[in-house]
Amino acid sequence: MAVRGSRVASAVRFSSRTGSLWTPHEQVTRNMHSTARRLQSAQIEPTRQTYSGATSRVMTDGMAPLLSGLDGKLLDIGCGSGYKVRKMLDHLPPEVDVYGVDTNPLYLSQWKEAGTRVNFKLVAAGAPLPFPDGSMGLVTTSLMLHHIPFEGLQQLFSEIHRVLREDGVLIIEEQTCAGAMQDAMYPLWDETEGCQTALLASMCTLPEMGFVKTKQELFTETYCYKSADELAEDILVCNPHLRDLPDVQRSVLQLHDDFEKVKGLPRVDGSFGLDMPHRMEVWTKAKGIKPPHLQVSSTGVSAPEAVEIKGRDWIPGQFSSRHLLPDHLAPPRPLLPLLVQPRDSSACLRDLAAECRDLLDERLHDVGAVLFRSLPLKSMADLRDFQADMGLSCMQQYRGGTTPRASKADGVFAASDDPLCFTIEPHQELAYASTCPGRLMFYCSSEALPGHGGEMGITDMRRLSREPLIQDFMAQCAERGGLLHRLKMSSRQEASGNLFWEDAWGTEKKPEVERLLHDSGYQWQWSENSVLEFWVPVPGFVQHPITAEKVFFAQPHCFHPSYYEKHPTMFPNAVSITFGDGALLDDELVGRIRAAVWEHTVPVRMQTGDLMFMDNILAGHSRIGLKQDSPRVHFVSLLEPSFKNVISN
Repeated sequence: MAVRGSRVASAVRFSSRTGSLWTPHEQVTRNMHSTARRLQSAQIEPTRQTYSGATSRVMTDGMAPLLSGLDGKLLDIGCGSGYKVRKMLDHLPPEVDVYGVDTNPLYLSQWKEAGTRVNFKLVAAGAPLPFPDGSMGLVTTSLMLHHIPFEGLQQLFSEIHRVLREDGVLIIEEQTCAGAMQDAMYPLWDETEGCQTALLASMCTLPEMGFVKTKQELFTETYCYKSADELAEDILVCNPHLRDLPDVQRSVLQLHDDFEKVKGLPRVDGSFGLDMPHRMEVWTKAKGIKPPHLQVSSTGVSAPEAVEIKGRDWIPGQFSSRHLLPDHLAPPRPLLPLLVQPRDSSACLRDLAAECRDLLDERLHDVGAVLFRSLPLKSMADLRDFQADMGLSCMQQYRGGTTPRASKADGVFAASDDPLCFTIEPHQELAYASTCPGRLMFYCSSEALPGHGGEMGITDMRRLSREPLIQDFMAQCAERGGLLHRLKMSSRQEASGNLFWEDAWGTEKKPEVERLLHDSGYQWQWSENSVLEFWVPVPGFVQHPITAEKVFFAQPHCFHPSYYEKHPTMFPNAVSITFGDGALLDDELVGRIRAAVWEHTVPVRMQTGDLMFMDNILAGHSRIGLKQDSPRVHFVSLLEPSFKNVISN
């Protein structure tokens, strides 16, 4: 990342299998022995170094136990000015030889002026590291890997493996490209693709070389700027080539708008803090260790045939929004979804379960969706056993939902009982409710035939949330009391249809329905013919419990009457949506939101036995309509722990 500024280290946010849902402002450091410790917030001295050569005390202090006991040499790759490696000297034994390498000759003068015992070396990009085999005890790299393409990273990791001794340690720090800092920079400078490439390369390459990940930490750094002008100038100084772009002024103006939306309250010195989560991983070069049972694909899922949207029949908004919809969906990306398969087809489910769970806990919040393919799942009994072995807990009831959904087993439901021809728009599950599942699990019991449709759509809600349209919408929600998604359901005794309050709430007794509504935080009213209408105020966005980024979390397009204008069995008046102050959403605005959601959606053709996990905040899901005689059968589980989707007082 090439920006500078004053930086403050903040608390780590990471999921704990045994704790509550990703408690904000808590840090849990997980390793392979399930140990954990709490780090305190640390004040970081201001620095004018570029980010490739600077680091926080959270990084340095987190490394302190490894540094203080190091027996061998240390190499920092991509050392920049040497800021980080000089900070390490405070924790290293005096006899340890310390080296730093970089490809930028501009740092030569700064190295000479540093006056430390660090041995700096200039190397050519892509050249072998100038050190003998097995000569290093510790190799570190900080916020540098995202500048290197995938093939170059494979070559670099090979060199790191060569120069590390057996039991040597590799420490990687990379940003996650999330949070307020990323949102503010996005119009002018975005390194998301590079950071995702670095993440993918480490997952695919290091285990194959015999590295074992022994520790992972997430922490947040807060960058402090007094104005959008200061942030924009900081980016342009560090990246002068941006000044030559034809639309740079427009990007700067958009940065000003986004800065105002995310800056929060001023600090004591008048600056505004912008958070950016970072990841630190510790990998050990192990000898004689068998590779893991699971293997991450470097290419992702194969793209299905082009999936048409604009010209598709039985699709929401077909009349009112067709002119805004994209012609086709974009193809899947290597990390959307992340594809994981067993290395050995003979591996048993119990052996795979622990690795699957660890991978989800460590990576799902990075990528949004993980697809496990070729697992030996043959039946619903296998699925239940696998869930138990993974330690997954499911929400046992699906209450108050808009989708008819039959229960098939404990915590396992039909993905949807909507007519097969109907395309279900991208959405996050129960985003209109006060309690929502943190994760979803979809199981493909029987795949659709080729050419029948039925693709699962995965929406990148993180990228969607950075769009100016969505930023503006979230700001409106904050100013106007959030959103009211209203549901109107008939009684099975009084009307025909396919969604009744007896089914949605699991009882035919009105007093019991009212108790459940009250316990769930809903307001409600009854009208003639026992029609029930209920609603709850929700913010329209949430702060992700791990990464702390603000993400769009609502269903304005699914609760607009246009959603059901071409539905085979439902009626447009079954749903409605307003701002919290009662104002209606503009039809054109809803159409543009619908189009933006589809623009950020990729299709996946699920295969029989596939298991798809989604972060319910970071990934939306949808179903492309399919032929009535298709054998496609999907099930879903809503996974605990859940989180509250309420407006804070």
